[in-house]
Amino acid sequence: MAIPESRAGLSRRCACAADELLSVGRSPRVRGDGRGKGYYAEADFQHSTKESREQQLQEQITSEVPTTDFPVYVSTGYFRMADNRYFVPVSVVVPGSQIPFTRASEQDRATLDLIAVMRDEAKRPFGTIRDTVKLAVNTSQEVQRKNVQYDGAFLLPPGKYTVKFVVRENQTGRMGSFEAGVNVPDLKAAPLKISSVVLSNQKQPAKQKNHPLVREGAEIVPNVTHVFSSGQHLYFYYEVYDPAKPADATDKAAARVLTNVAFYKGAVKSYETPLVEADQVNVPERKATAFELDVPLTELKPGFYTCQVNVVDDAAGKFVFPRVPLLVR
Repeated sequence: MAIPESRAGLSRRCACAADELLSVGRSPRVRGDGRGKGYYAEADFQHSTKESREQQLQEQITSEVPTTDFPVYVSTGYFRMADNRYFVPVSVVVPGSQIPFTRASEQDRATLDLIAVMRDEAKRPFGTIRDTVKLAVNTSQEVQRKNVQYDGAFLLPPGKYTVKFVVRENQTGRMGSFEAGVNVPDLKAAPLKISSVVLSNQKQPAKQKNHPLVREGAEIVPNVTHVFSSGQHLYFYYEVYDPAKPADATDKAAARVLTNVAFYKGAVKSYETPLVEADQVNVPERKATAFELDVPLTELKPGFYTCQVNVVDDAAGKFVFPRVPLLVR
């Protein structure tokens, strides 16, 4: 399957461990039946050839029957790179408790094979990812309490898509898959142009530069489950595109955008962050004013919340209030 370069899946590599997350990421290619032709018992899988293992992934990625040997979770977002070009980050999570490790030297090791395809409404492929991730930790117990997360991305025009991910652990050959709808809006006609809102509790040293989730040398790792503990940081990251220039401003990059986040339990506001004001476009290559808010979770009692992100382009007199769910443990 030939994928034009402009449609190919992107990737990024990260390897770190935090309180709840072991994060990994990397590269692209494609194709995927349920447990019929593709499934191997453990002994059969260990003796299977490289070609048959690859065929198993290709059969599963094209199958309409999901595989559920272990759970897989996927989240996506969107950031405008140009008028008709959007960066779509994709994060995939597998519970660490589902990954069998083998002892090698001073470390426990495991490998995961990942395959993904992004299709438009006509079922045409718009991008692929094919990667093998090698995990090495001092003890598998470190991972048992964490999620293992893989982060990749696609470059897409506006439209409605479906992304399917298949993950296989290579000790027993068990697989899990997840399929999700992806809506990339055309922001040209939007009264106030805003990216998706990314929630995170972790940053790590960045290895890429022109990447929406990289700020001042640090990469924001999306939190897929939106589950946080009270001892963690809660980061909100989002971008406002083409903010209006105030009438009295002389600087071409001038803006006046106001924002904060309110936390609701039902209809009751439990907490609200201080108002933040941005007075210029701070990501000129995307004509964006970017915001990163750090919310102390000690201010929130355990429970479910609806977070309302309030964004006002004061110079244009326009506003938007996207909402995202959140659980604090």
